[in-house]
Amino acid sequence: MTVPELLRITHLDTELRTRRCAVPGRMVEEATRLRLAGDWAGACAAAGIDVDETLLWRATETGAEARVADDLRHLVPDLVRWHLFRRRRQPGRAALRDPVVLATYPRPGGAERSRLCVTPPDRGGPGPLRLSLDVRRTADGWRREHRLDRMCWDARAVGELRLRCGDATRTACFHPDGRPLSADELPASPDGLDPLRRLEWATLRWDAGDVEAAAAVYGLETIDARPDWHQYPVALDRTAEQARDWWETAPDSAALVLTRWADWSAMEVRRGRRGPALADYREEHSGRTTGMAPGQWQRLPDWDLVRLGLLRPDELHPLVHRALFPLAPPIPPYTWSPDLSPVTIACSGRRHEVSMVGGRLRFGHDEADLDREEALAALGGPRQGCAAAGRAWHGDGTLPPELHRWRQYPFDLAFHGNLAGLEALLDAGFDPHVRAEDGRGLLDHAHHLPAAARRRLGSRLA
Repeated sequence: MTVPELLRITHLDTELRTRRCAVPGRMVEEATRLRLAGDWAGACAAAGIDVDETLLWRATETGAEARVADDLRHLVPDLVRWHLFRRRRQPGRAALRDPVVLATYPRPGGAERSRLCVTPPDRGGPGPLRLSLDVRRTADGWRREHRLDRMCWDARAVGELRLRCGDATRTACFHPDGRPLSADELPASPDGLDPLRRLEWATLRWDAGDVEAAAAVYGLETIDARPDWHQYPVALDRTAEQARDWWETAPDSAALVLTRWADWSAMEVRRGRRGPALADYREEHSGRTTGMAPGQWQRLPDWDLVRLGLLRPDELHPLVHRALFPLAPPIPPYTWSPDLSPVTIACSGRRHEVSMVGGRLRFGHDEADLDREEALAALGGPRQGCAAAGRAWHGDGTLPPELHRWRQYPFDLAFHGNLAGLEALLDAGFDPHVRAEDGRGLLDHAHHLPAAARRRLGSRLA
């Protein structure tokens, strides 16, 4: 599968765009400086996370003051943004409206417990996250909790990320220093492999679409496997472990659901002929379903992004890089710059080059050709190729995939409040008058920025 295909049909486009636009290197650098200086609240502010003013008071009231304070000292707020669950089909938006739980603190000898939570903006839209401490009576319970594993936010536990895609020595498919294994170094058969080599073989077979063979390595049957299953980022080793525990006590009609909320057409584990089996989700369970958290069934997105060549190792968050490649030299925080190299699009049975020059798209036609096609369109003729793309660039029609990705750059940056990245893009000569699919311009999509930032941006877009 080619890189454009991977980005178009899988979750990886969302993960890639979020990491590049929502967590810029400048944010990581400032948040890290403040965190290492002991200013956890300042680090949160640098990472775009508001702190509830009652957080410490609630911690004291519930007897969790020491435990909460210890966790706050080791909280990496920019890493929370990096790993926060995102919508697959609405890149950038948080996948949840409910709080995401970082840690839970039972009250000693009492009937209460508290949760250190990060709450996304309303409806998953733009705006800062909010860090707070919720307190409830234990008997009251909460709705199903969405948890972010400690390895995704606690500086003391980040190294455990490697265990989600490797073992204590190295990340699967890579040497400990970050060099990818060559084709000759990758396993050619599942026979006699240690756990790490078995993970490599099964993951490569899954990616290639041979889901039955990949699942069988971990004792999982498959029932009516669909052609698109290989797009699901299933961590077969972790899923099989959960499935075996579930198998011991689950009723015959029950199911263990692999889900990323409403973003996936769900897959489930159900009883097969000889053991647990992967199958398409069905609704005839009489409510006897158990949902799996992302960390229990999903491959680590950073591993997939680097393994498939969509993200360079030096583009990772520095703490994630150190966790996955323990013998690699440390890397500084990386600030991504969009690639505005010319692209080609289909036009009248040929491929024409499109470039960005002086803030405007330049097509493989002279202006007279485009004016002539516009005149024909005004008389009822169809717009095609370059002429149609030029019109769609300003919100009227559908762009070819190559140009759609270009157009998405500034809107992703604006959505995440990354003003510095957006200004750098405009400085590089990007069209300031581009319009999104909804017909709105950049300033319309930056309404959540502070007033001073909007004025500053407005002067650039005038």
